[in-house]
Amino acid sequence: MKIFSKTDTGRVRKANQDAYFAGRIADSAVFAVVCDGMGGANAGNVASQNAVRHISEYLIKSYRDSMRADEIEKMVRNAVISANIRLYDMSVGNAALSGMGTTVVLAFIRDGCA
Repeated sequence: MKIFSKTDTGRVRKANQDAYFAGRIADSAVFAVVCDGMGGANAGNVASQNAVRHISEYLIKSYRDSMRADEIEKMVRNAVISANIRLYDMSVGNAALSGMGTTVVLAFIRDGCA
């Protein structure tokens, strides 16, 4: 499987708050995560960059070839929950980041099955 990624600012906003990572974890497993900072909220770019980094690191550290499909689903869910907690802690600990937010889209593919 070949992995490519690209982001575009679009026609409405001048700043691109997208962050993404796509990578291979094992011979038969890849994932891609895209986060788009909430443009109307404070520090959306910080939120999207940190979410992508946290989710990616979580998946890379947690994945094992022996995992069942339900375990992978739980791992993916926990990665997003963990990133959410991290972003919340950042936002309450720093007034400049208060109210920051991001969207997340994540795909995990193993043996040709998402």
